[in-house]
Amino acid sequence: MRRRGRFSEISSLARTVDSEIRRGAERPKDPPRILVVQIKTGAVLGGYSAVLAQALRLRGAEVGLLVCGGGQPICEVGWARSTYPFPCNRCSYFTETWARAQGLALFRLSDGMPWGRDATRAPRELPAEQHSGLDHHDATRVSVPRFFLAAQHEGFPLSQEVATDFALSAYGVEQGVEPVLDSFSPDIVVVYNGLTTSELVIKHAAERRGARVITYSSGFLAGSLMFSGDEPAERMDSEESWRQVQNMPLTPEQASLIRAYLAGRSAGRGMHERYDGAPRDAGLLEALDVAGHDRIVSLFTNIPWDTGCLDRNVGFTSMRDWVIESIEAVRRHPRTALIVRIHPEELRWGSAESLKDAIDDAFGERLPRNVRVVLPDESINSYALMDSSDLVLTYTSTVGLEAAARGRVVGVCGAAHYRAKGFTIDVQHGEELDALLAGDGPLPEDRSELAWRYAFMFFFRMCIPFPTVREQHPEIDALAAIAGDAADVAPGADPYLDFVCEQIVSGGSFLLPEDLVGSAVEGPQPTSAAAPV
Repeated sequence: MRRRGRFSEISSLARTVDSEIRRGAERPKDPPRILVVQIKTGAVLGGYSAVLAQALRLRGAEVGLLVCGGGQPICEVGWARSTYPFPCNRCSYFTETWARAQGLALFRLSDGMPWGRDATRAPRELPAEQHSGLDHHDATRVSVPRFFLAAQHEGFPLSQEVATDFALSAYGVEQGVEPVLDSFSPDIVVVYNGLTTSELVIKHAAERRGARVITYSSGFLAGSLMFSGDEPAERMDSEESWRQVQNMPLTPEQASLIRAYLAGRSAGRGMHERYDGAPRDAGLLEALDVAGHDRIVSLFTNIPWDTGCLDRNVGFTSMRDWVIESIEAVRRHPRTALIVRIHPEELRWGSAESLKDAIDDAFGERLPRNVRVVLPDESINSYALMDSSDLVLTYTSTVGLEAAARGRVVGVCGAAHYRAKGFTIDVQHGEELDALLAGDGPLPEDRSELAWRYAFMFFFRMCIPFPTVREQHPEIDALAAIAGDAADVAPGADPYLDFVCEQIVSGGSFLLPEDLVGSAVEGPQPTSAAAPV
């Protein structure tokens, strides 16, 4: 953990920042108080949060660090009540060593939990009287599916026990963070994710006290982050950003950059998700035995338990139910062929909820003759499928944005970040889905230029390069390099870090300004893979 987490570099960074502060200019009389949260083990995440903490100190902030300290009955690291060795042991070792390396005010959630840091002493049921306004069970709506790697987990062994313990963890975190907010009184809280149980509870408690909460998550470009001062960054909320730039045509340089980047994604580079498959095949529709149909509709799924589609429903109860309803609907339109492309990452990430099994359970031998299901391990190039389709259906996958930029008609059926931006058909309910599959009405005019503008904004203005932290490999939680000296994070050393720190303190928008967007041409190159968010 010390080696992968680069604790020696983090300690060196903190020491040199201390020295710079001691001999630097006069500090502000009323500095902003910023609480940086690192409650889970993770070398790369620890690198980001350490750099943010030290960079904010150099810019005049008083910074405190919040770790867990153990005691949650269950969290994304493990089920501390029921497993041995206890996951809290290694996790708290990492986070507290990380915090001590920086020499800042250290706070632990476990110090305020009613049962302390021993998760086995936690109660089995939530207290009856609760007055915070937070529904502790509702706070688990992302974490429990991710724990089981299944959105539909209610029938799994121990499902109820896991759900209850996550709700108890939410209660414990809430009790633990209140004394921290009392003693440190942060003006600003910086926390990763904002959707999983612990982070959601911290966000809720801090906002209830009047603090601003900044969340961040991994960006789509290698070495980039996405930040938000409103909705959790994982939601990739682009409403305000799009209002600022939707009427701004791309410059030739910007158009060239986004076209090159999306071309790289279609070749399998720079993707969180792998949809590339086999090389393009001119006989794709013949191979799928759908060449004789009047209309070709391709449907691209998400991983059912991925944060990207959990709790992102519009007119359907879940992504899985949308797939089933789409198959049932196309039965009524035999001249339309529906090709369901199941996400290839279902296999790679060990999903416990198979969409193929769900389709088999729903239809068995009754699968409509005009439906083809492409399994996760089938070598089918999804971009060739997209280009061969009259209509592309997505739930929340960014594939829909790419399809729209390629001139495809895209029907968005979930709360995708690119929904209602002017270049998609936004499906509200099953009747509209049925009409799309039937081909009723004229196709909309080509809005691909608008899609290109949005794509550039999303990938190159919302994803902020963070060159002071470099990941060793996207599938290994280890740092290749991290800033080890105050000079690396001082004002003026890195314009992206300057921008992020300024927006954290001021409360401004995290949409990169024009002068920094141009620099991104020489910035990070696409990564080849990353974990589902």
